[in-house]
Amino acid sequence: MIDISIGGLSLEYLTDENTQLMNPPVDIFVREKTFHLSKLPCKIIYNMRIDAPEKTQTPANGLIRKRCGLEFKSLSKTHKKQLEAFLRNHIVSVTEKPIYNA
Repeated sequence: MIDISIGGLSLEYLTDENTQLMNPPVDIFVREKTFHLSKLPCKIIYNMRIDAPEKTQTPANGLIRKRCGLEFKSLSKTHKKQLEAFLRNHIVSVTEKPIYNA
């Protein structure tokens, strides 16, 4: 997972050239905390190759790297509460204005 918010997430994954993504529900697992958020409904916003090799090159293992952006759709009250708790407990926020040492 690259980024997550209440509205969706982005992730990178390895796949072969022919695999097509559907709009699946998504599960989020946090290994250290035994947290599991199950079957979040979502829609694929983008899905693009990010390691496009030269046309003459073939990836050694036949896999390519892609980045996918998912939008959460019609979250139930339970999903929304669980997702908000996940964001509060596992996400580092970024300040709006950078702090510079002069």
